[in-house]
Amino acid sequence: MPLKCSIQYDRYCLVGIAIFLVGAVYWAGWWIVLPKIFGYNLVSHKEYLEDGTVVNVVRLTSYLSLRYTLKLFRLVQKGEACLEYADFL
Repeated sequence: MPLKCSIQYDRYCLVGIAIFLVGAVYWAGWWIVLPKIFGYNLVSHKEYLEDGTVVNVVRLTSYLSLRYTLKLFRLVQKGEACLEYADFL
């Protein structure tokens, strides 16, 4: 006599795909949609701890401060400014 199961045998793959899609929507909202709505940028960089461990740190920066940082960087590269002018950032 076959065993009756309340969930059909093909539903587990649909649940797995649904979990994957929910994670993709969450990631897109956190990394793409929310920064555009609220006007900030997520910048990722590596930091080294005292014991030599490398960690990836994500920081929030506003588009305005990012624009000034890039402008200052271009001026320093051209030799028109030095890093003493970085006080306004």
